[in-house]
Amino acid sequence: MSGETVGQALDRVLNGIPGPRSITVDHGTEFQSQALEDWAYRRGVQLDFVQPGKPVEHAFIESFNGHLRDKCLNVHQFSSIA
Repeated sequence: MSGETVGQALDRVLNGIPGPRSITVDHGTEFQSQALEDWAYRRGVQLDFVQPGKPVEHAFIESFNGHLRDKCLNVHQFSSIA
């Protein structure tokens, strides 16, 4: 996923309403891209990066990912990505 795609997805979610003051992100390439930085600047959103190797700083999403994996992905077998 590219930073441009992330920005487009955020625009769809916001659907014209004012965005948050800041978004906490990790150091994935899609979050470090110039395209996402431009998106954030144009909308007045600050990108706050967690410290590398510190998943505790974004514990909510780590908890969600763990629950999704345990309750859904580890329970079902998929024959294809589609």
